[in-house]
Amino acid sequence: MWMGKTWSAAMGVAMAMLVSACGTTTLKVTRMKPAEINISGFEQIAVSDMRGPSGGLVADRISQALFNSGRFQVLDRENLNAILQEQQLSMSDYTDPAQAVQVGRMLGSAALVFGSVNRYDYEERSSKTDAMCEVKINGVDKMVPCIRYQRMGAWDVEVALRVVDTATGRVIAMRTFDEKASRSVAQKDEPPVRNWNPDDVFDQVVDTVVGRFMRMIAPYHETVQVALFADKALPGLEHGITLARAGNWQAAIDVFTDTVRQAERMPGLKPQTLARAHYDLAVAYGYSGRYEDAMAELDVAIRILPDRVFMQEQAKIAQFRRDDERLAEQTGLQSSRRVDIRMIRS
Repeated sequence: MWMGKTWSAAMGVAMAMLVSACGTTTLKVTRMKPAEINISGFEQIAVSDMRGPSGGLVADRISQALFNSGRFQVLDRENLNAILQEQQLSMSDYTDPAQAVQVGRMLGSAALVFGSVNRYDYEERSSKTDAMCEVKINGVDKMVPCIRYQRMGAWDVEVALRVVDTATGRVIAMRTFDEKASRSVAQKDEPPVRNWNPDDVFDQVVDTVVGRFMRMIAPYHETVQVALFADKALPGLEHGITLARAGNWQAAIDVFTDTVRQAERMPGLKPQTLARAHYDLAVAYGYSGRYEDAMAELDVAIRILPDRVFMQEQAKIAQFRRDDERLAEQTGLQSSRRVDIRMIRS
């Protein structure tokens, strides 16, 4: 393999690569990410009533999200409350180790989500300021004094949640989610009409809180971007990119492998072109779950050309490998390979 150029010279070539968009294709790839905590060992999960304003709404949204994920057997909250009342227990008993064993015997292996809505606030303000506005006078644009009115809405939702092991009363996870949103509308000469529905925005903010909570306890999908490089000196790279764009990573590996072999036999080939060939092959390996092969090819590419893009991809592939190890524990899956891919820029 070609290894002869100095790093300082290669860095100059790398800069030229970064400022030129020609020959670069960026793909969006959707992958599965592991949850922040692993609760896969629990057979059931329940959501308690929540204290605070709109606590019932938040609890319902969490229950629905848990059910929609398909990863949990969700206990109906009303039936759960009825069982607890029959046993003269309350939701607070889940955090009392002395009572937790009794609760656990009724429910089996289960996790309980409970908490409170600490803030559910909406504030609306109006203001007016002196300004200069552009108007047409006799067909000519002119700036004249005017009054500019502004109407602003601000939302603030804070939800404190805990996940508890019903068998022991142990807190598995605890976090406070604080989400804010704002809207504004401005108009000259007279106050503007509000163009938002406060309840609709509250729904959006609550959905954001629920989404953050779900990422804490359940694997989720994340979209990442990856760049692939074509080069006129190696037509095979463009062919491989076409296959990768279609999500056919194995065929792309075959084409990129042949192209690398061809590149290594070509006298006078530019270092950046050879580095791109190794990098594209590394990407195909990495996004098909062959992480060791990907890291080996990235090492070669970086030795030839220490490009920032190559180094960033090296860090991403290392993270993919760690993610897959955690996903195997949480879901039993052996790889979080690509589930969707789209070209977004070329």
